[in-house]
Amino acid sequence: MSADTQNTDGFETQTAEEEAKRRREQVLALFRGRLHWAVILALVLGSAAAVAGYFSKKPSYQAEGSIKILVEVATGVGNVDAPPMFKSYVKEQASLIDSYDVAERVLQSDAWKAASQQTGAEAISAGEFLSLLSASAGGSSEYTIVVTFTHPNSFMAATGLNEALRAYRELYRRDVAVRYDGQQREIRNELLGVDTELKNLRDKIQANLEVEEPTFRNRLIAQNDKLVNLDQALRAIRAEMNFGGAVAGEDPTVNEMQDARLVGVDEQIAAIERQIETLNNKGFDSGHRSVRDLEASIATLRGGRNEILQRIREGDTNMIGTEMAGMQRMAATIEREMEQTSALVTAMDAKLAATAPFRADVEKLQRIQSDLEIKERETRLKGAAENSRIVANFGVEPTQPSNAGARLQLAVLGFMGGAGMGLALIVLVGLLDSRLRHSADVKNGLYKTRMLGVLPSLPDSLTDPEQAERAAHAVNHIRTLLQINGPSDRVFSITGPAAGSGKSSLTVAMGLSFAASGNRVLLIDGDIVGAGLTRRLGAVVAKPFAEAVRESGRVSAADLDEAEAMAMHKNVSLADALVETGRLSREEAASIAGRAEDSAVGVVDVCEGLRLEDCVAPSGIPRLHVLPVGNARPEDAGLLSPKTLRKLLSAAREQYDIALIDTGPVLGSLEASMAAAEADATVLIVSRGDSRKIAERSLAHLREVGASVRGVVFNHALDDDLADSSYGSMVAQDRRGGSVQVDPAVAARFGPLGSAVASFGPAAAMTGEAGGAGEAGPAPLRGVA
Repeated sequence: MSADTQNTDGFETQTAEEEAKRRREQVLALFRGRLHWAVILALVLGSAAAVAGYFSKKPSYQAEGSIKILVEVATGVGNVDAPPMFKSYVKEQASLIDSYDVAERVLQSDAWKAASQQTGAEAISAGEFLSLLSASAGGSSEYTIVVTFTHPNSFMAATGLNEALRAYRELYRRDVAVRYDGQQREIRNELLGVDTELKNLRDKIQANLEVEEPTFRNRLIAQNDKLVNLDQALRAIRAEMNFGGAVAGEDPTVNEMQDARLVGVDEQIAAIERQIETLNNKGFDSGHRSVRDLEASIATLRGGRNEILQRIREGDTNMIGTEMAGMQRMAATIEREMEQTSALVTAMDAKLAATAPFRADVEKLQRIQSDLEIKERETRLKGAAENSRIVANFGVEPTQPSNAGARLQLAVLGFMGGAGMGLALIVLVGLLDSRLRHSADVKNGLYKTRMLGVLPSLPDSLTDPEQAERAAHAVNHIRTLLQINGPSDRVFSITGPAAGSGKSSLTVAMGLSFAASGNRVLLIDGDIVGAGLTRRLGAVVAKPFAEAVRESGRVSAADLDEAEAMAMHKNVSLADALVETGRLSREEAASIAGRAEDSAVGVVDVCEGLRLEDCVAPSGIPRLHVLPVGNARPEDAGLLSPKTLRKLLSAAREQYDIALIDTGPVLGSLEASMAAAEADATVLIVSRGDSRKIAERSLAHLREVGASVRGVVFNHALDDDLADSSYGSMVAQDRRGGSVQVDPAVAARFGPLGSAVASFGPAAAMTGEAGGAGEAGPAPLRGVA
């Protein structure tokens, strides 16, 4: 809601800041008048709580150590880095330190038992031990666990701490061993499974090859080598045969180094020697069959070479033909042997190919086996390294109590708590007390309604000029606010939540103030039941003689009108005119006049048709008149209606500048609601001691009936309310110490508040100047400096 929004009474709604200020004032108002009790209770309860807090704490000693968890530790396979969740791991270790396992180990340790026996310490349970032990992650670094142990005995504090660190270290190493031993068992079980599968696969390969695979491969290599050797021998024979045919008829003395037969044999021998060297490198010695076969081939070739060399040297060429035939036979033999060897190699290759899937599985399992062996070795090394990750820093025996300032802190907290409890009790009393005790209660409780003024509590015998002047100023201030805020308002209803709130006193005082400011004022006693205004002013208006004659029925209406005209013409009384015209005898006129004097008229009579001016009484104050209750009884309040009241107020507006209606309590009278609804504005007066809830209900009721509530007046206020209020006035220094002379008759009629207004009002109000015809001013209230 914006700050310039108006509520139903024409006031600006409060902003959030103003609302907060109002609530603060509400809280402060609870202490008004009770502050001394609040201070006493706060001091008494706070002191008691401080003493209790100070002696509630016994001295205790705290030993401190730490567990540092290394992020990296040296292993045989490099550095083990901290896992991603290492901080959480550190917190888990802190929880392990502060666990029942650690506590039970400490309590069963020899060191703890010996320390307990030495110091005479009482035995404690594991739960009690844990209540004294604390482990929290994040000491000097985020990987350090700070461990403390608190005990009334310093030696027991150090023993408990160090034994807890040792117990934790043992549990940690046990957990590491269990974890890594389990991992190693799993790896070894996997290795056993792989070995079993490898053996099964090798058995299948051996069954297919009929021998072990290495032996089979060696045999295959030997046959391949044999096939190569046979091929080389065949090539050499064919080369020799070609050379032999080519050199027939040549000079037998040709150089033996250029003989093609010898060159071919030498190449064969060199090739076989290379094969033997290869077999030797593979571990085959001269006793192996393949090596022996190759060495036999070399011997055969060397023998043939020697024969060729001999023939060349002897120059025998006749052997060429015979030799050619032998070489042809040899070539044929070699070809047959090559065919047999090739068929054998092909068969062996087929067998080996049939075992390829088994051999692939073997290679795969061998890789798995190698990885598992590496993993097993790394796990063993990591387990050993993990034990070295924990570094314990043991504590020493403390020399000073750790809670040296705790008792002082508890004393301070106790004092604050006790003082707060005392203040809370006063607040509770204030909340339970629903009375309006101060003007602040009105401003805060009825905060949506303007505070018009604060009236002091005056003694019946008013002699203090400061009091009188302050009260007069407060009333004049209220009248001024009403004129400023509602310049067109002329009819005001003055009411309150309960009887005794001061409605009649305020009505009289406001009437005096309005009259003193030059207004013709009519005070209307609208309280048919209480008739407080009528009794206070002693206002009695006799029934008009004409109305009494009309009620008697002795004279007709036409004769009465004729007599009234005659009386006006001759300037005589109506009774004389009726006697002179013979309508009444002197005795009858006197009798009717006596009955009229005994019959008072007032508000109800005006509402039933009598003229307003016939029912109004002078007050003795210039420009101030009163419409009393007359002879109306409490049950006559039901005769009033908004329509008749509206007619009365219309006549009042025609004849007077201001009309003030004094009504009964809002919630207890019919006329209060009607008057508030028909008046131009309504003033609610509440008195110190009135119920806040009833005042709130009264204000809500006025708004429900459509009354225009101009504000609230707080009556019977104390001096501090007046001092805090801007509605009171202080007397000048040079006027203090005097007295006020009050005419007892005036004080009896107007009351202390009205007397104060008459005493310090304008000169016209005190001297009776500017009064109407027939109006006599009261004895003036004279202030003496």
